[in-house]
Amino acid sequence: MGIDSNVKREVIEELVRELMVGEKGKEMKENALKWKKLAEKAINSSDGSSYMNFDKRLLKSRGLNSLISLPSFRFESIPDGLPPSNEDATQDVPSLCEACKKSCLAPFKDLVTRLNDNSNFPSISCIVSNAAMSFTQQVSEELGVPNVGFWTSSDCSLWAFTQYPKLVE
Repeated sequence: MGIDSNVKREVIEELVRELMVGEKGKEMKENALKWKKLAEKAINSSDGSSYMNFDKRLLKSRGLNSLISLPSFRFESIPDGLPPSNEDATQDVPSLCEACKKSCLAPFKDLVTRLNDNSNFPSISCIVSNAAMSFTQQVSEELGVPNVGFWTSSDCSLWAFTQYPKLVE
């Protein structure tokens, strides 16, 4: 089945029904359970998960302090626009996203400008940011610095994206 602007509701309903109660849906659920068991096995194995291994390597490498001692590494931050009086404010993701959208453009531009004006350090040659932080793209365009945006999503979202072609079929 191809997609055009005349997709009928009945066709979509049929596809969703097939995924929910049909054979393809059962197969997807069985595969999901297999993947869940494999993930649990990886986490509970004696070697630990990749996250645990990363954590051990980070501790062994003296943690984040090992980066601070590097002359080429510099950690800077900008305000996120949330009230400092509420330490749990960042737990509300929609509020954090909205605050960043409203508040981060000017501080980020000031930071990039200040760093580029500092003769003790090389100029910023590329901004690597989360694509959800659109203010970084605007600053990169205004200052002529290339920007690479990464869209980081959960495993569940990635799985949903990979299944989209099957839904279209």
